[in-house]
Amino acid sequence: MVDLRGESGKDTASQLVQEEEDGEHEADDPGRAQGRQAQGSLRAEGDLPEADQEAGCRVPRQDQGGSQGIPPRHERGERMSVRKAVIPAAGLGTRFLPATLALPKELLPLDRKPAIHWVVEEAIGAGLETIVLVLARGKESLLHYFMGNPNLKGRKLDGRLAQWVDAVAQLRSRVELVAVYQEEALGLGHAVLQARSVVGDDPCAVLLPDDHFLPSPLPELVTGHTEKGLGGVALRKVTPAEVTRYGIVGIRQAAPPHFLLDAAVEKPPLVDAPSDMAIMGRYVLPAGFMRRLAEGRPGALGEIQITDSLHAEASQKGLYGFHFTGTFLDLGTWEGYLEANVRMAGGTPDLTARLSKALVNPVGIAPTT
Repeated sequence: MVDLRGESGKDTASQLVQEEEDGEHEADDPGRAQGRQAQGSLRAEGDLPEADQEAGCRVPRQDQGGSQGIPPRHERGERMSVRKAVIPAAGLGTRFLPATLALPKELLPLDRKPAIHWVVEEAIGAGLETIVLVLARGKESLLHYFMGNPNLKGRKLDGRLAQWVDAVAQLRSRVELVAVYQEEALGLGHAVLQARSVVGDDPCAVLLPDDHFLPSPLPELVTGHTEKGLGGVALRKVTPAEVTRYGIVGIRQAAPPHFLLDAAVEKPPLVDAPSDMAIMGRYVLPAGFMRRLAEGRPGALGEIQITDSLHAEASQKGLYGFHFTGTFLDLGTWEGYLEANVRMAGGTPDLTARLSKALVNPVGIAPTT
């Protein structure tokens, strides 16, 4: 049995597995800097509209079916730092129609900042240096957001407005943003796999913009990987009615908030669920996981689900789970999005008062036909 308490009885992710044998790899990859792009750049894998190319995107060609451009392969078990992130943002946002006919849902604001801003900011805060945006055709405006608005150049902006523009520029200067396309909606695992030309066999984080966490669980997952080389997932306890909506994990050992997992099942019937702990939208995938995804079999609907590969990883090598007990906001539904904005407004006293008054005295609008 593995001691989950750590030294002096302190809970720590580093004690979820036994100490590795002599000769283990260092946490920092000595070759990581080789071939790394300069920070603050923005590029796209594949074709972008001509206007975007003229705006400054460097657009190398990508072999959609092959392995050209994939970084060097690493041996299984090699310990590396997590420096890359994948943000799947190819969804059509049908729950937010008609707004999403023209605007990606990731650009809808949450307490002033778009959801994509929040999640990129979170990745940078966890020490990540390269972020891969997985887009669908027609969602290039997500790139435009970080490129800035040329019409604002030279225009004097007062106070808070200038600060918002500067905040976006600061994000752009601290990270390399890369865009890739998902040509078909074939599951979350398939979306993540589109980033393989950038991630290669390196470990990477995955952040789903629909899931908003306060505070972020990502640093815990990165630490768990750095210390023991395990992939990791954020977990949240769910009600019996919610079990069939999420990927549910099997727990081998527990020292809350740290868990060692041995199974992951996508949306199981309640009677078959291995626990009441659900996988939420923050992951750290270990080195070589892209190969596992590529070798996975599509499910009944022809989709490649990331949960299937997580199950293989958990059952064969173990998977770290961090139980998140902070504030979770679901931006994936219209109701959840509205609730999230109201709750986030709670940090601004004058705005809270105005919203409270509006909710007590709502304006009735007749439904449209």
